[in-house]
Amino acid sequence: MRRIESREEFKLILEVPELNSFLSTNSKNLTKLYSSRTIKSLYFDTIDFDIYKNQLLDDVDKFKIRIRSYSELPTFTKEIKENTSQGKVKISEKLDIKSFEDVEEIYYLGKIYYPALFVSYERDYFKYENARITIDTNIHYQASSSRKLDTSIKEASHIVVEFKKYDINWKFIIVYLHR
Repeated sequence: MRRIESREEFKLILEVPELNSFLSTNSKNLTKLYSSRTIKSLYFDTIDFDIYKNQLLDDVDKFKIRIRSYSELPTFTKEIKENTSQGKVKISEKLDIKSFEDVEEIYYLGKIYYPALFVSYERDYFKYENARITIDTNIHYQASSSRKLDTSIKEASHIVVEFKKYDINWKFIIVYLHR
């Protein structure tokens, strides 16, 4: 399924006290949309890390490839998310697999992509004015064994907050969070 999304996204990396302050100050304006869930993703890249390098250099005309699983669903979905000058495009395809290890490579745009990085986190969903806010905590990273000998799990000390804008007062949010 191919879907073009016409929204803006704004990500912030916060520490626990900053998040707690935002949540307590805005509790009346926040509506919980879904129950919390664990998200697990396996990201893919070329042998030369072309996707990673492109992410560092370009703001548009880039993409990422991942396989994703949610805690409440025993299914896996391949997602390709493109960020183009015309907007964001998400291509999703349900996979008939039982684990992340069942996919050794993915072919896309004439190249082969290999497992590169596992990421897992707890996600909470909120509505704030005309935006959806996701809050990712308990973030863990693990290199794929096909990429690195050290596959120990690393835990992030930060929290990722993403505002998915449809029509929101960005200035208020940015000023508030940087007080």
